[in-house]
Amino acid sequence: MITSIIFSKDRPLQLDLCLQSVNKNLKSSTRNIVIYKCSNEKYQASYDGLRAAYPDVEFWPQSKSLLKDIHHCILTESNNDYVCFFVDDCIVYRETDIDKNTINDIFKNDAVCCISLRLGMNINQRSHDNHFFPDIIGNHEFINRYWLMCSKTSVRYGNYWSYSLSVDGHIFRKKDMYEMVNELIHVSKIHKEEKNWITTPNQFESQLQRFWTITSNVMACPYVSSVVNSPNNKTQESHNNRHGDFYSYNQLELLNTFLSGKRIDLAKLDIKDINCPHTEIDILKGLS
Repeated sequence: MITSIIFSKDRPLQLDLCLQSVNKNLKSSTRNIVIYKCSNEKYQASYDGLRAAYPDVEFWPQSKSLLKDIHHCILTESNNDYVCFFVDDCIVYRETDIDKNTINDIFKNDAVCCISLRLGMNINQRSHDNHFFPDIIGNHEFINRYWLMCSKTSVRYGNYWSYSLSVDGHIFRKKDMYEMVNELIHVSKIHKEEKNWITTPNQFESQLQRFWTITSNVMACPYVSSVVNSPNNKTQESHNNRHGDFYSYNQLELLNTFLSGKRIDLAKLDIKDINCPHTEIDILKGLS
């Protein structure tokens, strides 16, 4: 039904937690692909360990063209009609009740551009520079007691409730995403001298925004969100994302923790009262 593409760089411990959560709480994702990048042999060894631990997950080393990697992921899947994106510090923290009939019914409405698993009626805050301010849903209507639809143009652009083209737990029609990625590959020929045009998921997400005005207006989401991004650290240099404001973890220490055999137990994490899609979780509290 859904192919999930998970972007990962130098985060084996957090990727393991992400994969645990997808397996447990997003059972409608029947094909999971990790596109990963490693800085050195120790990280490569850790991803080799994850490959052995998750034999049903496909691990694809990131090539020189991230766009072509994504394009190939979508193109080579013939059975699933939908594609979902995650980054490795995403957690599917609660079960997502989305069966084949539900997802087909939502997407048969041409006005729907995506299903956002990080949104829900519980999401009402946005954070910036350690300050929280309101980020409230705009015009919306309930599909049933589990799902709702909202207008992305009824709030200011850039709010969570207007930001439809995200790679943090958003589901798209495969054919729609294929067309967007195909267009970006065409545009990339213009940028062929710019070697770092799209090499990270942040850059990919940024370039997807060129399609915002021509994609459908409605986002669907569950009544309560099921995905949260826990920005405890940063491994890319393309964007200066906020991270580690509350629970900051040293990257090398996390790697050594993973290589020592320890893992984060999803069941031991205290994830509740989520009101912002980017909320730092004390993930090492679940270490075992």
